[in-house]
Amino acid sequence: MAEDQGEVWDYLEDELIEKLTQGTRDVIPEFYKEWQVIGLDAATKKRFQDVIVEQHRGILMEMLTETKHRRSTLMNSIDKMKQELQILSRDLRTLVDLGGDGLSLLNLEKHLREQLHSLEEVKKTRLSQLEELFSKETSICSVMGSKPVGLDSTIPSEEELQAYEIYITNQEAEMLRLKAVFKEVRLEIIKSMEEMGSSPKLDIERQIVNEHHKFVFNPSNMQKLEELRQEVLEKLALAREIAEAKRQELLVLLEYLDVPQTNYEEFLEKNSGCDQVTISLLNKEIKKCKELRIKNISKFVEKIRGEIRTLWDACKFSEKQRNAFQPYKYQNYTEEVLALHELELKELQKFYKNNEKIYELFNQHQEMREKLAELDIKAEDPNRLNNRGGQLLEDEKARKLVTKNLPKAEARLRDLLNEFEEENQTPFTFNGLTFDEYLQKEDEKFNEEKENIRLARAKAKDEKKSIKKTPLSASKRNLATAMSLRAMTSVKRKLPMEKSPALTGNKKRLVQSEKMRPTLACGSKVRRSGKVSRRLLSNSLNKESPRKRKNAKLLSDSSTDNLNLQSYEVFQEHLSSRNELRSTLLSEQVLKNMRSDGEKMKTPVKTPIKPMRKPPLITLTPHVTPKAVPRRPSRSPRITSTPRLTTAPMSGLSHLKL
Repeated sequence: MAEDQGEVWDYLEDELIEKLTQGTRDVIPEFYKEWQVIGLDAATKKRFQDVIVEQHRGILMEMLTETKHRRSTLMNSIDKMKQELQILSRDLRTLVDLGGDGLSLLNLEKHLREQLHSLEEVKKTRLSQLEELFSKETSICSVMGSKPVGLDSTIPSEEELQAYEIYITNQEAEMLRLKAVFKEVRLEIIKSMEEMGSSPKLDIERQIVNEHHKFVFNPSNMQKLEELRQEVLEKLALAREIAEAKRQELLVLLEYLDVPQTNYEEFLEKNSGCDQVTISLLNKEIKKCKELRIKNISKFVEKIRGEIRTLWDACKFSEKQRNAFQPYKYQNYTEEVLALHELELKELQKFYKNNEKIYELFNQHQEMREKLAELDIKAEDPNRLNNRGGQLLEDEKARKLVTKNLPKAEARLRDLLNEFEEENQTPFTFNGLTFDEYLQKEDEKFNEEKENIRLARAKAKDEKKSIKKTPLSASKRNLATAMSLRAMTSVKRKLPMEKSPALTGNKKRLVQSEKMRPTLACGSKVRRSGKVSRRLLSNSLNKESPRKRKNAKLLSDSSTDNLNLQSYEVFQEHLSSRNELRSTLLSEQVLKNMRSDGEKMKTPVKTPIKPMRKPPLITLTPHVTPKAVPRRPSRSPRITSTPRLTTAPMSGLSHLKL
């Protein structure tokens, strides 16, 4: 049959081609005949010829496109029916034949349409059965006072329909459950009414409370039962809220009136319920307190203003934000002004509570910034190495801790600020400034303070250096006293055996020249060890010649700058490598190197290690005869070799307070 159909199609195709060819042969000569009569030239004829061919082809292609579109529509219809069949077969849990091998599109569409109609009939039958069962369940539930359950499936299977029918026959057992529910709800309603001090007034209330044995479990009554329960619970919650609000209002008034709460403890304990009698008594006491408050309203307004100021400070409000509350400046105290202040106080409390986490993080952030600023200022203090007692290490630990935690706190704070800005469409401000503006202002303030401290230190340093020193007067009495004290001293200085690395170059020349300089001795308190006090050493250093003082100043300034740049670790490392500077006593070897070949010091020079309580009496003890060395009254006495030790790195001499 397929072969016969193929032959028919071939015949029709040939016939169509023949007809089109014959028609073209009949019409084309007519075209040329007319063109000849018209007198068209060859080019025009060629153009018309192309137009005829194009028009002929266009008509055929248009018809072909329409035919293809029809085929596409037919295939879409087939696909749609296949999808519907698949859905129905899945819902009905049946199998369908979606094949169609060897069938044309029209025959395949017809085949699928027949199957679809058959499955729809099955669906209709099952839905009808489901509707009947559901109607039966509804009638049973109307008597029992329950709600129909139905089936979860849209199109139930045969097994589901059978199970649903069995379920309906067992609905009578649901009556016991409804009775238990009714009993529980009834007891809850009665308890709530007793707490409120009310009695049944409506028919449904009397039916549930007093005539419960006549109650019918229909949907209407069950709904009324639930509604009544909800209504009673709402009334109870409202009564509790009102009573608690009245008690809180009374406590606030008592606080405003400065009345001890203990005076009302017995009253509040007796009236701890929420019935109408209790609320009436609370209202009566509140009225009394308000009358007293009106008499002293100015006092209460000022008290609330104090709380508002506290919250303004806690919320970092700017002057503009504070001035926005105009009643704060009112001097005419009325109930309205008091109410406005109370409302503003509540708004501030709510705002602070909602943003409490922001303020906590902000305060932590500020504390860490202040600690870091304090450490920065301490790091520039030239006296930080004196009497430190491990403070440098503690400061370094504190700096590391703050440096570690500060970025974390700032990141969390910025997240909260961004959330606030997204929710409120306005930036969060501190004293009228955004967080970035506030930080910028604080940095400028810190830099200004830091610069002021630096200038103050420089000024104090210049003033100290500009003070004129009074030259020492070496009287015979002081000289004799100093020599006697030196004679009594028997302790020698301990110096390292090897040559000190610090005594090189210019320092050697300075040591050799020290033979010609006078030494200091005190005429007052001298320790048994013979050590000269640090105060004496300091006074002697301050009385050096102008040229030496200038050199010492340059050295001190350079050392101070180096100290400011050195960290605690560099200081500790250098100190450990300079063992010869770990003591304030110099070795005998250094003293020997300082002496010339033909001269001996009568009394060894001592390095001060502890300041004396009273200013020493200073005398001059020359190492040579007065004839050999001319006296120089204009120059200050020097301590032999001690000042030159300051040329060593200052981090290694931090224990010497020069």
